[in-house]
Amino acid sequence: MRKIRAVALVPCAVLALAQVPAAKAGGFYVREHSTAAMGSAFAGAAAHGHDASYMFYNPAAIADLTGTVVTADGRAFFPNVSIHATEATSPSGMNLLPLGGSGGMADDAVGPAIYATHQVDAQTTLGIGFSGPFAVIIQSRPHWAGEYQLLKTSMVSWNLTPTVARRVNDRFAFAFGLNIQGMDVDLQRRESFLFFSGPGFLRGNDISVGWSAGFTWDPLPGTRIGLSYRSQITHHLTGTAGIKGLPFTQNVSFNLSTPTVISAGIEQSITERLTLLGEVDWNDWSAFDGFRIKFDSGLFPTVVRPQVWKDTWFFSVGGRYQLSDRTTVSAGLGYEQAVSVGGNNTINPDGDRTILGLGFTHECWRGITLAASYAHIWFADGEIGVDNLQGGLKATMKNDLDIVGVSLTGRW
Repeated sequence: MRKIRAVALVPCAVLALAQVPAAKAGGFYVREHSTAAMGSAFAGAAAHGHDASYMFYNPAAIADLTGTVVTADGRAFFPNVSIHATEATSPSGMNLLPLGGSGGMADDAVGPAIYATHQVDAQTTLGIGFSGPFAVIIQSRPHWAGEYQLLKTSMVSWNLTPTVARRVNDRFAFAFGLNIQGMDVDLQRRESFLFFSGPGFLRGNDISVGWSAGFTWDPLPGTRIGLSYRSQITHHLTGTAGIKGLPFTQNVSFNLSTPTVISAGIEQSITERLTLLGEVDWNDWSAFDGFRIKFDSGLFPTVVRPQVWKDTWFFSVGGRYQLSDRTTVSAGLGYEQAVSVGGNNTINPDGDRTILGLGFTHECWRGITLAASYAHIWFADGEIGVDNLQGGLKATMKNDLDIVGVSLTGRW
């Protein structure tokens, strides 16, 4: 996609809106950007716009909203992430296993987002959202058995999404939006240079542009189908690389591609109060193949850090029940594949996951709606098996996560 050259690092205050601990969906895609949608484990998220936050999953969802709608959303993440090594060697072959495991790798964090829509006329609705769709932040103890493979991974994005939706008739609407996306990367692992060993770093940032599109369709009364597409974005990052403790750094450039995301959702009314929900997502994670690091000075050859990731699927089912005219409850169960199992993924080790979501919405007073939700994610153990110039590591990542979300929606 077209690239905009970043002239400076994104301000810390902006990046803070997108910083969350470890990635919650496959790879480093963060699906948790709507408290209301999380309450059904994201089942039906691409099908219907219950508040402005649903534009994250399908831009056409905003065609359902009338007047002006603003949703302020915040989620608190409580992770438990660690890596336990069974074999570990340095580049020289030294046994590093006595250094022990990684320790806790992710801190508790808060991830806010904000969305706003305005209905221009009966057919046209404009929207804008600010969120962080791709993020991972994990960091080990300063010394551990796998320090030559991983000390820190921080890949954090922010995303501004201006959107226009058009309602064709009572049964069909479509939308198009831009994804103006910033990416900031900080990768660290222990490196050796001649007789010196220290924490090596690779840092870079970029702003690039992609797009999203979607539609909603009501083929029958009580049935809603939604389909959305988020384009791949290739970031051309520029930054620095070096080893802490050495008196020089190198200016470098490297690419990072975020995946195409295709989502399909369905809502089916069973009674006036009960609605069943479903969702299927596909993520093109094979687009991310690691990093080719070019040194601007020409003193060093291009360094390749390969990653072999596979495309992934996400499935979820759930339901929503209207207790009264003002109160709704929801629940859902989802499953997602890991991007890699047992491979050389030491950037962000991954495992299949199952998510349980429980949600509640209540109209507190006229035009103001409160949503609250809770999700727990169970991760299968993420196996690591790598043997390269950095040494060897066989290990298991253990991970589980609790998320609590709260949002407030105002309608005028």
